[in-house]
Amino acid sequence: MRAIRVLMAIDRGRLIQSSRLIGLCFVLMVCLSPFGSHANEVTIDYKGGTYTGEVSNGIPHGQGTFTLPFGIKKYVGQFKDGLPNGRGTFTLHDGSTYVGDVKDDGFHGQGILTLSNGDKYVGEFEDGEFYGQGTYRFLTGANYVGEWKGGEHDGQGTFTAANGITFVGEWKEGKLHGHATVTIPEGADPIGESEYVGEWKEGQEHGLGSLSWSDGKKYVGEWKDGMPNGEGTWTNADGSKIVGVWKDGKPWDGVTFGILGNVTGIFVESVLKEEK
Repeated sequence: MRAIRVLMAIDRGRLIQSSRLIGLCFVLMVCLSPFGSHANEVTIDYKGGTYTGEVSNGIPHGQGTFTLPFGIKKYVGQFKDGLPNGRGTFTLHDGSTYVGDVKDDGFHGQGILTLSNGDKYVGEFEDGEFYGQGTYRFLTGANYVGEWKGGEHDGQGTFTAANGITFVGEWKEGKLHGHATVTIPEGADPIGESEYVGEWKEGQEHGLGSLSWSDGKKYVGEWKDGMPNGEGTWTNADGSKIVGVWKDGKPWDGVTFGILGNVTGIFVESVLKEEK
């Protein structure tokens, strides 16, 4: 299952980078200087940027456009009390865009973030971060559909990798945490077509779970840090079994059974002693 975690880390790294880009957008927004005393449309040169639109009581209020020669190329939308508020569109110099709800110059509510690399997020935002229900689609073909918190997968969700591997279940801070099912289709991974159903902790199999293959092989039992650890049963494709205690993915103390249920050997501290 280590190959799965590497694949997740690659896609997740790009996702975290995308979320940070959102915060960067608003650091560059500046308060506009007083101009006028009632609602009207004006053009203001301010700190290297230009605002064109409605003002009230000396500050942007209503519909307007704000442009900068760096960072945010343009914001077009609604303003309130000098800040972007309502609906609007942000455009960055690298070509990334945000279209949606804005609150106090932050992405807040429903919106669509399209990055210059082709990735796209459609869903809810809070204080400039992915928060609530949303879908993130990578240009590679991978996608995550589900709940978000603080810009990361958090809650119930489904991650589908570009090669078809699916991760369905509970997430916390961007990692599988709780109960989840991971399904690997044929040809997607060297370990073969398989499925893990069980508990996870901080992105690793941890607790009770079962890992089964399409050819009939199966492990059912306890896991720790991504490997069989504790009580468990391994069943081979022919029906023979190993029942006992596992340590770091290997049988430690246990009994082996043949296809007819007869005892064929005993493991003692990982050493197999065959029955004669």
